[in-house]
Amino acid sequence: MGPVEFRFRLNEHLFLRNPDDTSSGRIILRQGLSLMLEIGFEAFTFRKLADKAGITEATVYKYFSNKHRLLQYYFDLYWVWMKELGNLEVSKHQDPEQKVQCLLDILCGIWPEKSISPSVEAVELRALLISEGLKSLLNKNVDDDNRLKLFAPYKEYCLFLSEELNSIRPNYHYPRSLATVVIEMSHSMEFYMEHLPSLTELSMARERQQLSLFFYQLILSAGTRN
Repeated sequence: MGPVEFRFRLNEHLFLRNPDDTSSGRIILRQGLSLMLEIGFEAFTFRKLADKAGITEATVYKYFSNKHRLLQYYFDLYWVWMKELGNLEVSKHQDPEQKVQCLLDILCGIWPEKSISPSVEAVELRALLISEGLKSLLNKNVDDDNRLKLFAPYKEYCLFLSEELNSIRPNYHYPRSLATVVIEMSHSMEFYMEHLPSLTELSMARERQQLSLFFYQLILSAGTRN
């Protein structure tokens, strides 16, 4: 038995109509994710999505005002799911170090076979976050989007991880900063391993377990002095 599909309620400012409530909306989410991952955010258009999904372009616009909101929807869905998955998995451990190791594994894409999954392919969702995720944040409307709380799931995950890091590094003064660095690096390092291998020694093996171990060692050494 594989992962159980779970539906999450996201910020209503992301969409015009909740795509998870209708069959057409769910088709848009699945096909949109696949297409955006295939051709990239810049080349992606709602017309291309409509052609791929076998629906009209007008139908897509009933759910999302623009492609940036769709990307942000995937961004939020990923972090809401990651938080729920993290909570479920760390609850299986008592030792703080094991909890942190568990969360690092999850961040690096090492997921349990039997757990919850989002309403789209989790592997594709993570791949999109690695290649396009920062574009959800790095834009001229970031402050307006922040006021709409569109980045709340990401912030909540950062806080969640920082609290777990603080349990094994209680005297470290920058747990939220460290959590943010680890989260961002867990995606950028995998990108480098695949596309810019000279930037990391981890490219030789390309093993996510080694990547997770690297972050654990980084956390333990953060702020220490020789």
